Amino acid sequence: MRRASSNQLASPVNCTRTRGLWAIATSATNSIAKAMIAAIVPRAQRGRAYGLYYLVFGVAWWAGSLLLGALYDRSPALAGVVATAALLLGAATVMWSGMRDTRQG
Repeated sequence: MRRASSNQLASPVNCTRTRGLWAIATSATNSIAKAMIAAIVPRAQRGRAYGLYYLVFGVAWWAGSLLLGALYDRSPALAGVVATAALLLGAATVMWSGMRDTRQG
């Protein structure tokens, strides 16, 4: 199997596709986060809640990028396994919390 060169990976078409996928994911998560915070937090405290949420989100994004980049430098396969495991763990956590709420209420 032939590997793609770095020029092919960094082509304008691939960069545009990646940017588009990132924009779709960001749009979905930002709107859901804002709605969730608005539903949970009293109106007088929403500014602080939004700030705290996005602070934690930004620090976690930075730390995750740093960790995944370091893992990728060491072993691309390991980085793929760790990223997949993190996504599955996140999905399982969301599913479990939804199941728990359904049983309680």
